[in-house]
Amino acid sequence: MSIAPLTDEEALPEAPAERLPLVVSPGILEDKASWRAALNPLDHDVVVIPNEGPTVAEMAHVLLDKAPVRFVLLGHSLGGYVAMAATLAAPARVAGLVLVSTTAQPETEAMTGKRMALVEAARDDFPAVLRRLARASLARDHRAMQQAPLEAAMLAAGPARFAREQMAAASRPAFAAGLATIHCPVLVIAGVEDVVIDHAASVSLADAVPGATLVSLPGCGHMPHLEVPDIFVGALRDWLARQSSMPGAVKGDPSRHVGQRRD
Repeated sequence: MSIAPLTDEEALPEAPAERLPLVVSPGILEDKASWRAALNPLDHDVVVIPNEGPTVAEMAHVLLDKAPVRFVLLGHSLGGYVAMAATLAAPARVAGLVLVSTTAQPETEAMTGKRMALVEAARDDFPAVLRRLARASLARDHRAMQQAPLEAAMLAAGPARFAREQMAAASRPAFAAGLATIHCPVLVIAGVEDVVIDHAASVSLADAVPGATLVSLPGCGHMPHLEVPDIFVGALRDWLARQSSMPGAVKGDPSRHVGQRRD
């Protein structure tokens, strides 16, 4: 599949962030319903595009094929890899980028080995694998309320999708060299207690993107839109409101720290 990205000359006129569609690339086994419910308080045009294809690069091509002409792009976990790939492939179309619980660090052989072991285990007992993953994805204080519904949503997605998305995650390209070329506003949101993708990796990601805003969420794991939805949406709403137009520089002094937010 070949996607022809907009050139700078073909890009639509700049528009306030509030008027641009918010496209969501979800994580492994995540459903549309949970993201639409989480983002509903934004009162924003939200388009959730499932990850299709065997690799991150192919998923990014599908997303660009299905997305509006210009949009703000949010990627969570695996979706973060897809979002970075799409932004680097078609920078004129992505007016702003939100990266949630994700990393730009390359896949290692050890990571791929763990993925393959999970896929193999899921063939024998998919629900048991999901129990482990759902528990690991949530900070301790949120498991009682969120683990059961998270497991149910993941179970509905099925083991075939689980295997495909795990292998796609293992295919992710090295993003580090390209991050410095991203010039749209970027927001990085990460749970401090994330054990799926270490919080330090999100800090490194934000450091690598010029002018990026980092929001760290204490007491939160890998699923901030489920664990602390009000805080998550508040951070996203605040960031969108601070963009007078996209693309453009993030306002504020990049060295300023306010609580757990770094601008």
